[in-house]
Amino acid sequence: MTYKDAIPEIAEIYAEKGYITERDISLTMIKLSIPMKEIDSLLDVLNKFSLKIRENESKPVSKSVTASNTNVTITPVQHQTETQTISTEASAEYIPDLLYFKASNCHGIGRMLSKSQFILYAGAVLSDSVSNNSHNVISKNRNRYQGIIENNVTTENIIFSSSSAAGCFVCGYSINGKITWKNEMGISLKKLLGEE
Repeated sequence: MTYKDAIPEIAEIYAEKGYITERDISLTMIKLSIPMKEIDSLLDVLNKFSLKIRENESKPVSKSVTASNTNVTITPVQHQTETQTISTEASAEYIPDLLYFKASNCHGIGRMLSKSQFILYAGAVLSDSVSNNSHNVISKNRNRYQGIIENNVTTENIIFSSSSAAGCFVCGYSINGKITWKNEMGISLKKLLGEE
């Protein structure tokens, strides 16, 4: 299936509510087994039809992120009321490519937003367990976000402080995110950042 197969179902949700949330989009893609790498194509189509896309049930958000100075307001998870502004300046720290992480029983899609912000998109499949030898922060993050994990799949986007933190969250053990996150052509984040 492709992102085009999600459009009728998303249109039905939109007709019912008058808007659609990112969670609705992600869950539809998961339900139809559409690869999350197609989310940008789907969002482009939805934006062409001027559909109202919301981060959650109460706040609309801007969806455009470019390699120029852009501010995107994101509502953090866990029902917090304040918002977090992400500055994505054109620099070596901002990587516009979608990045993919895959281990034996888990995978996720994300993007480097800035030097200290990495977004893990909804639909990441998490490992069943957390290694006993891993950092305590992995268990803390799993507990912190347990409200948006259903059957080991994240249902909302999550912002992490680094690609390593996002990768550790997905696989449950310590990894170097700059090596394990790769773009569609298999180029590591480390190489994309010009550190190799």
